[in-house]
Amino acid sequence: SEALKFYQLMRIEKFTTSGVLDRVWALSSNFTPYDASYIALAELFGATLVTRDEALISTLHKARVELI
Repeated sequence: SEALKFYQLMRIEKFTTSGVLDRVWALSSNFTPYDASYIALAELFGATLVTRDEALISTLHKARVELI
């Protein structure tokens, strides 16, 4: 399928959250641990977090969030 072909062309890197656990913990009072992990990694790498979840747009973190 087209989706599978597109997925195979993507450059996907896996990162452990062990380097950002303190930040994930701090964010987890306002976000799920799952979301907090993505937010913490985006903050760490200065990356834009692309999502459809409007709840991740917040002043409670420093990550850039782009809604699609």
